[in-house]
Amino acid sequence: MESAAARVRPILLVTEDVHHRKVMNALSFFARDAGTELAGKIAALRGEWTRIQPRGTDVLGSSVQIQHPDGTRSDFLSDTELAFAWSYGDVVHNDVERLAATEMLGFENRYKAAAPLVARVVLLALSTLGATPKLKALGLVDLPDDLFETEVVVRETTFRNRANVWTAPLGRPIPDHLRPHCPGGEA
Repeated sequence: MESAAARVRPILLVTEDVHHRKVMNALSFFARDAGTELAGKIAALRGEWTRIQPRGTDVLGSSVQIQHPDGTRSDFLSDTELAFAWSYGDVVHNDVERLAATEMLGFENRYKAAAPLVARVVLLALSTLGATPKLKALGLVDLPDDLFETEVVVRETTFRNRANVWTAPLGRPIPDHLRPHCPGGEA
């Protein structure tokens, strides 16, 4: 979940070139001649993106309140508040303000709110990305093919390296022919 949150984070930051509003503006511009179906899908995507507000308090799916055995209750907090407290408090920046506001609800509730929100952002990102090849196919944008073909994920995560091992009594120097050769320096 942390990896997915980190990967979609630039899409949520206004200062980034790939912020969803900038991307949607560009897609809307290029889709102006695409016909009503594609333009309508892009407009619907824009509407979904506007619901994702890192500083917002809107409920996207749930809100939570906890009552402790002593009778004290937390404030009702939206899934948006909890999710971004997890993202910016627990995972990325240690945002003490967000953590303090959600402290009574704890890490687990922040994570439970973040998981569906991160998944939602991933799905929105994939849907948004899906509009680009359609615009390319209609001849409305000119982008290189390798943009859609370049690998961005390491598929194999088990790595095996071949190595040779020699042993010698403690204190015995490494023979010159076995010393690693480091360009420009000592081993």
